Amino acid sequence: MEADRNFTVLAVSDNYASSDILNSILSPYYNVKIATCISDALALLKGAGIDLIILDYEYYSKEGHGFLTTIKSIEETMRIPVILIGDSSNPEYEEQAFALGAADYINKPLRASIVKVRVNNQRLLVRQIRAIEELGMIDPLTNVANRRGFDNRINLEWLRAMRDKSNFSIAIADIDHFKAYNDDYGHIQGDVLLRSIAKQIVSMLKRPADFVARWAARNL
Repeated sequence: MEADRNFTVLAVSDNYASSDILNSILSPYYNVKIATCISDALALLKGAGIDLIILDYEYYSKEGHGFLTTIKSIEETMRIPVILIGDSSNPEYEEQAFALGAADYINKPLRASIVKVRVNNQRLLVRQIRAIEELGMIDPLTNVANRRGFDNRINLEWLRAMRDKSNFSIAIADIDHFKAYNDDYGHIQGDVLLRSIAKQIVSMLKRPADFVARWAARNL
């Protein structure tokens, strides 16, 4: 597996055995930070440039819910993928984990091969998303992906779904009577409306792989 020292993983657990195992598995490849409580994790998220979070979900059942709700509601952290760790004897945790916005889930006991693969998958996805953003694929008005960004991302997700034999979904939304709104209130106010709608849709995203793009009518 390729080492990426610029990729920072935050492991959150007060189970020192789990923390030690995660650190030993991942530290040869990534920059690993350990937090033994939720408050320490939130403090590290403020300025450490965290790229991925691994949360011991079994222990933090209630605290983990609050932690995920918090980071998914803050613009600076909402897109950081979270891998939750849970007890294989409690399969309901896995379903709840994804409902809370987790990107992936790992059962205990921890297996080095599984941890490496799951973390590397998230690393590649993060890198790919950032690469797309850096290639001029952002709509300057709404700050979400433009048509070019959509085309690249849909190809990426299609290939990933084929590889993992998984599903993905697409939702298309249109603004009713937008031309009339522009005619009545002017294009400047129409731009404000578009930015507001885009921001609202982005705020509803839960998982790092969730994606919003603007497919402007002129591109059809």
